[in-house]
Amino acid sequence: MDQKFIAFDPEEIVDRINSLSKYTRAQWGLMGAQHMVEHLLTVFRISNGKLRTVLLVREETLPKRLAFLRGKEAFAHDIRIKGIPENAPLPLRFADLETARQKLIDELYLFASRKEEIDRERPLHPVFGPLDYDDWVLFHRKHLSHHFQQFGII
Repeated sequence: MDQKFIAFDPEEIVDRINSLSKYTRAQWGLMGAQHMVEHLLTVFRISNGKLRTVLLVREETLPKRLAFLRGKEAFAHDIRIKGIPENAPLPLRFADLETARQKLIDELYLFASRKEEIDRERPLHPVFGPLDYDDWVLFHRKHLSHHFQQFGII
């Protein structure tokens, strides 16, 4: 994978997450910093098998989608996912950014410790299908890079 994506280094990722404040503004899109952290938390919970989802795309498109995931192309800035409102961010679930941040950090470290379980369970990503640990790492690298660029922390 191209070096334009952040390495999957939990300590570096935590440093970047910790650099956010409630005043950090997105360079595009509707999310605030806490919305972004909660969004990342949701996806890490999916990759850890704690949150089940359904496939939101046709199964026959999965090979093409996996080729994209494994390739060098980044996520588009204006990416739209079915089920996520286009004109407003989802409601916040936590009282403050610090609480959401700590939950995300906990899920990140849990994910990093669960390679064997994730390889066996292959949690379902709603757009890329069932993924093993290495493909989830690729996804997280692209996804984190996308949102860290959005908030100017990469």
